Amino acid sequence: ITGLGGTVYLMDETGETISESQVTNGKFSFEGETEGVSMAILGDDYQPLMVVFLEPGKINISGNIDENIEVKGTKANDRNTESTEQQFRLFERYYTASTDEEREAILTENDELSQATLEKNTDNYFGLFLLVGMSNDLAATEIVEYLERFPKELQETELGKELRETAQGRMKTEIGQPY
Repeated sequence: ITGLGGTVYLMDETGETISESQVTNGKFSFEGETEGVSMAILGDDYQPLMVVFLEPGKINISGNIDENIEVKGTKANDRNTESTEQQFRLFERYYTASTDEEREAILTENDELSQATLEKNTDNYFGLFLLVGMSNDLAATEIVEYLERFPKELQETELGKELRETAQGRMKTEIGQPY
């Protein structure tokens, strides 16, 4: 990663350091094995830099610290990078739009893109991560229906279990439910 120096940290979802690596000429390396899939955060001494999905395979991180950083090499990371690039292009259009109607159309397009991206990613951890991000806009039954599309091993991850528990709790309090 051009412009990166010092030490980088790989942290779990709670911010606990999993591993650290010295950066030399923008290069660093982490090695290890994972029995399942999970999300981690790559950060330096100053800030979190990006989400990295830990899953079997070789994960490559590249780019420029001041512009964009790509994470590729595994299905969840490839799909996350692809989605981030698409959203970046949409938001560039949003910020340069000259009318409220254009901005509203772009927001609608973003919602449609998110929905299509979720549909395309029910086979990997990025899709599960995306479902969590979209869950406030979905009914609890819709969350469970989407969750059922994921392979059992993803449903059984901590993230999958938390999502199911949240949806089941919301089912009891949604409008129209008996109390």
